[in-house]
Amino acid sequence: MTVPAGAGALRAAPLDGASPIRPTAVPALSFLPGGWGAADSTELLSSPRMAQIAMLLGRHDSRRIVVFDSPPLLQTTQQAEEALAFMREHELGSIYVTDMDKHLKGYVTRRDLRGKSGQVDEFIAPVDSSIELATTLRDALSEMLIMDYSTACVVDNQKRVRGVMSIEMIQKTIAESNASMEEDGQEGSGG
Repeated sequence: MTVPAGAGALRAAPLDGASPIRPTAVPALSFLPGGWGAADSTELLSSPRMAQIAMLLGRHDSRRIVVFDSPPLLQTTQQAEEALAFMREHELGSIYVTDMDKHLKGYVTRRDLRGKSGQVDEFIAPVDSSIELATTLRDALSEMLIMDYSTACVVDNQKRVRGVMSIEMIQKTIAESNASMEEDGQEGSGG
């Protein structure tokens, strides 16, 4: 069975256990190819079907962590009231904003949007720093600690948003990698 990448894979993924997930050369790491998404990616990621898929992906192993590399994003053309409702619903204090081509434009906070009307692009604050896609975890963590960011936007070489990473996510990944190496009789590298 051929399953498309990205949002198409999630839309087409059967809920009976068959999976579009691909293995990697790294032990205990697999992925769902990201593709370039679809116009309704945000709606798909917040849908009941996505909740079902995430539950299915995580239920086979309690140690499994399901990470979506498509963070919640707002587009510059979205209305402030709609964006604020989305942020409240998902308990987000701030959120990155992109243009229609997913180029990072900045971020907004709930405080920025409270009581406002108009398009989100009227209230965007610039992002001081972003993490390039090829950055190592160690370098990303260092940059985030220096900049005092708990999360950072990950962008490709054309400044299109590819994901969001957090210090907590990096720490968890390093700890799991070290634990896996210890189980295999190797010493952990710390990143």
